[in-house]
Amino acid sequence: MEPTMEKTRDLLSYLMPLINCTNSECAEYMQKGGVGNVMFALSWFITWYSHVLNDLDVILRLYDLFIVSHFLMPIYVAAE
Repeated sequence: MEPTMEKTRDLLSYLMPLINCTNSECAEYMQKGGVGNVMFALSWFITWYSHVLNDLDVILRLYDLFIVSHFLMPIYVAAE
């Protein structure tokens, strides 16, 4: 565990550019609404979505995906 959230913040900095690539209309809407800060996704990333999902099967399937995938996969999932 890191003493600060700096690395996590750096990883989250990939989110808005990815959202812009996958759904530019959504990204534009978020920017117009002042959602430039991606801290809304912090709990998704640090808990691998278990904080916001109620279905254990979905949570475990995501865990499997994240364990065997690229370390940015939780960010890719958030951008989708």
